[in-house]
Amino acid sequence: RPFLVMELLEGETLRQRLSSRRPPGAAEALHILRGVCSAVSAAHSQGLVHRDLKPENIFLQRHPSGVVPKVLDFGLAKTFDAHRSFGRSTAKGTSAGLLVGTLEYMAPEQVAGDDVDPGWDIWALGVITYEMLAGRHPFRRKVAFAGDETAAEFVADGAAEGEKLSGAVTALLDTSLSTDPAARPRDALDFLAACERLLV
Repeated sequence: RPFLVMELLEGETLRQRLSSRRPPGAAEALHILRGVCSAVSAAHSQGLVHRDLKPENIFLQRHPSGVVPKVLDFGLAKTFDAHRSFGRSTAKGTSAGLLVGTLEYMAPEQVAGDDVDPGWDIWALGVITYEMLAGRHPFRRKVAFAGDETAAEFVADGAAEGEKLSGAVTALLDTSLSTDPAARPRDALDFLAACERLLV
């Protein structure tokens, strides 16, 4: 009889970590990112876009050698052509007017229902990284539905007004959180490399 074996994880989600203590420092954030970006890169290399990366889906497993980050819940993952350039997928992201994912972590083109693209996961990584560094979400979002059309407006969080952000956080916003997909890092490992340069 078929059966499914799953790894038993002990620890906490990144959401629990962010909610219970001060935001991670640069060293801890980089350690988490190394594990997460490795997993996302492996998924992309197999033609899969996660589509729902968020702190709730990142598990920090306790291990004698330290925390081991794990990416959970590929239930919304969708395939794309792993041999094409970003931004040229032939797989449709969602049906018209149907949002799949968690709105606060969805790229503008994902909200709009464009073709599935790994850049969606890069955007989510940017949001998650910003949360780890700044202790808050980088955007507030207004979403309006008009018939079969979905529109999203991304506005810098009002809490940031008058707040001096570090150069690393600002640079991260300028790349991974660009509303232009072509301006974002090419893939998860490029994103990680950019973070390494900014945070080390």
